Amino acid sequence: MGKIQVEIYYTDKLESIRVDQQKMEIPTAIKTKPVIAWFGPTGGRVNWRGLAAEIRAMDPNRDENATYNFLFNGPDDKKREFMTCVKNENLGEEAQQESKAKTEQDYLINAENFHQMGNESAAFLNYKIAAEEYDSPQAQYEVAVRYQNGIGVEKSEEKAVGWYYKAAENGFMAAQMEIAKRNECGIGIEKNDEEAVRWYEIAAKNGNLTAQIKMAEQRKNGVEEIKTEREASKWYERIAENENAEELYNVALRYENGNGVQPNVNIAFELYQQAAQKGNSRAQHALGVIYEDGVIAQLDMKKAIEWYEIAAKNGNADAECDLGYCYQFGKGVQRNLNKAIELYEKSASQGNMYAQCNLGVCYEKGIGVSAEKVKARALYKAAANQGHPGAQYKLALGYLKFKSTEQVKTSKLENDIEDFVEVDKINFVMEWMRNAAQKGILPAQMFLGDIYCIYDDSNGKDGVSKEERKKYYQMAAEQGEPKAEYELGKYCIEDKNESMKWLQKAASQNYIDALVEIGKRYQENNDFETAKKWYQRAAAKGNERAKSYIEKYKKCHCFNEKQVYEKKHPLLSKANSGVLGTLNLILRPYDFDDWNSYMEFIVGPLERTPCIIESNTHRKWKKRRDDPENSNAQKT
Repeated sequence: MGKIQVEIYYTDKLESIRVDQQKMEIPTAIKTKPVIAWFGPTGGRVNWRGLAAEIRAMDPNRDENATYNFLFNGPDDKKREFMTCVKNENLGEEAQQESKAKTEQDYLINAENFHQMGNESAAFLNYKIAAEEYDSPQAQYEVAVRYQNGIGVEKSEEKAVGWYYKAAENGFMAAQMEIAKRNECGIGIEKNDEEAVRWYEIAAKNGNLTAQIKMAEQRKNGVEEIKTEREASKWYERIAENENAEELYNVALRYENGNGVQPNVNIAFELYQQAAQKGNSRAQHALGVIYEDGVIAQLDMKKAIEWYEIAAKNGNADAECDLGYCYQFGKGVQRNLNKAIELYEKSASQGNMYAQCNLGVCYEKGIGVSAEKVKARALYKAAANQGHPGAQYKLALGYLKFKSTEQVKTSKLENDIEDFVEVDKINFVMEWMRNAAQKGILPAQMFLGDIYCIYDDSNGKDGVSKEERKKYYQMAAEQGEPKAEYELGKYCIEDKNESMKWLQKAASQNYIDALVEIGKRYQENNDFETAKKWYQRAAAKGNERAKSYIEKYKKCHCFNEKQVYEKKHPLLSKANSGVLGTLNLILRPYDFDDWNSYMEFIVGPLERTPCIIESNTHRKWKKRRDDPENSNAQKT
């Protein structure tokens, strides 16, 4: 025997009927009729067989013995009239009124299930039914959130505000706080301080800690009309009486990070202290961090260690990890590697990714334990799977055949990155490297910048890899890495001013290649004196190339072979037309092993037989460069 749920939603007329949550098509003419008229068939153009027949028609199993559970949402007099008709129609001997709370909960559960499955439209529909037809404050709040963010429904700030108000008026605390914040800040509605205070006070009286803090602060520091020390003290006392250490910690965290409230580290510190005194281990750990950092409170490593130890004894994995770090490096305590390893082990066993990575380093390097590469890799993998960027970089690095970017750079790449990464691990390595780079791990950013640089050079490719190279060098350069600043300035940025800016940043850190490159640019602009100064800085650092430029400058006040020959043979500097102009157009240094050979080829014969060299060179050039099918070339 089946069970069928029938829901009726009635205001001043029949709004809807659902049979097992499927909406019934109801003619408009029926909706305005009296309740008793719903149960009889209607003739004429209106196709209505009567409610009992319509309900049975929606049962796919056509179960004659089905039990019908009815829920009537509407005025009590109409509800009584409806249930009398149900009994008279004999819709099953076991007909009964369904519990409203149970049906409301069914819709909420269905909505959450659809949300988990990713079907946001269906989730919204179920929340809206519970919100409209069952007046569920939780559902009303969820509908407001979805209208605000456009989840499963078209975004509408106006509708979001309306539903927030409905939920708030029905006592839903999160909605009350949202309405208070919107009135305070003028979000989606006109700013209204009085309305904001009213809603904060309602939420505060309902026990919301954030609202209580708001009321205390407003009564103490607000405008004169609402400032009363007595009221402020009353709210502060209520906050102090709060025994919910977890709530105190969560609100402290919100004030520290400015999550949904105006950031206030002093309030956060006070709340952390209250929560810690009441035994919250996360608040105890937070106090340890505060005293170690010395930002919110005065730096005090003794107090930091005390709070770390209290939290660690209470099983807090973060505190165990931080205390282990202090013992490893002797920070605030005497250095003790055995104690550090013990604490890392405890923290890592609870899944703390920072402890897993730190312990991985210890096993990789043999710090306080015997070196075990396999165990180190397992720890890195556990931390990497939780998103630890340093572990992701370490894990990726372990799959490389080359252990440094310098080895990668000096290796000969024939085709692709398969040449320096184990072939079956390429995607794995690149994914971890990208993850680590995006999270600020400098070596990963440099690795990827170098990889895309080499990939372009070895494959003659451009485009995507060039943009990727620029992206990762930019990340590293913004962290002050001089090599990245140099690579960015020399190869990745076309704008000369922007390019020079990055080169000068690298040069300010005495990055030799940047010093030489800046000298070269001034040299190319014929500013030889400025070029010499940059070369001298590079030469002072031992750069042989810069030293050779300086030596050439001393001899003839220029830097390279081309300029040497131009000074030796002034005719070349005027070779913009005629024989020499033609020679400079048709011959380039890449035809020769070096610039000296090129210049000797041009200058030597020219000085001896200038008329012959013209025709001979033209013949040689045409044979080498003209299309062999060109008739003029053949004739020549």
